[in-house]
Amino acid sequence: MTPDLEKHLRTIRELATVEPLRELPRLFGALEEIKTTALIRLQQLPEPRNQDSLLDVRSAAALLGVAPDYLYRNHRKFPFVRRLGKRLLFSSEGIQRFIETNQSV
Repeated sequence: MTPDLEKHLRTIRELATVEPLRELPRLFGALEEIKTTALIRLQQLPEPRNQDSLLDVRSAAALLGVAPDYLYRNHRKFPFVRRLGKRLLFSSEGIQRFIETNQSV
């Protein structure tokens, strides 16, 4: 927790002990609003991605819906290609991002 957040929370705790009783329902309402806002922000976080794995040409071609020969001929066009010696490997995360952006092969 950041120092600023701790400071603000201490202030709110103190208010909860010293505010007149008639003001406590308003305090509860404000706290619920803060809680809801924070929950909405948490729901907007991107889902954590799985750890990237490198796929061979056949697996990558199957994901992309193309022939392996197509990938061999056009591998330089794709940002998700990795070279390991003479082997071509394909980032599974890169392929997923490529598919999500609806680019056509």
